[in-house]
Amino acid sequence: MNFKFSESEETFREELKTWLNAELANQPGENSNPDSDWEFNLTMRRKLAEKGWLTMAWPEEYGGQAASHMRQVVFNEEMAYRGIPAGDAGIRMVGPILMLYGTDDQKREFLPKIAGAEINWSQGYSEPDSGSDLASLQTRAVEDGDDFVVTGSKIWNSAHADSDWMFMLARTDPDAPKHRGISFLLTELDGTDGVTVEKIPMMWDAYRGLVTFDNVRVPKKNLVGEQDRGWY
Repeated sequence: MNFKFSESEETFREELKTWLNAELANQPGENSNPDSDWEFNLTMRRKLAEKGWLTMAWPEEYGGQAASHMRQVVFNEEMAYRGIPAGDAGIRMVGPILMLYGTDDQKREFLPKIAGAEINWSQGYSEPDSGSDLASLQTRAVEDGDDFVVTGSKIWNSAHADSDWMFMLARTDPDAPKHRGISFLLTELDGTDGVTVEKIPMMWDAYRGLVTFDNVRVPKKNLVGEQDRGWY
């Protein structure tokens, strides 16, 4: 068997390497601080988005390139070799979920922004008292008119602690068995009343976040999929 990459794949590799070598001339040094690393990572994601490489695996109708698996392998190899974060939770998790379960309005609103690296997402699953037993989560989302009112805390959130939005699981039916009665919500963090973010220092000189919600209003239009079936 021939395990070599094809000519077109190697051509893409050379294009990618040339571009990366030019961009990385301004990479932060070994003594850079977490904030400068964070800004550098955001800048790199936006530049990759401009090239169409950030979501190359996505279908073309959602802003991707429908890239082959092997082209993705080439891309991931070169990114990993240089230690460049070439994706985030929006690309790997939120985007595909919206493609499958999102409304047309949600797809129009969020998918172009994810593909363009315009939103920084954090994952709102774990809680201070609900880690590996995720279904024991206690964050509540109570219906009130056109909104859910969310109260609770999420911890160990990804994307540093400076994300703009969170995709989260919240309990919308407290009387249901614990794996049911959970809904999947998209919640804006930046500038939202009742949201408090505390940065928790990590051993590798970075941060994760403890996010507390105090009667935070989340529009029902930000419910993804069926209410009470977020676990699925």
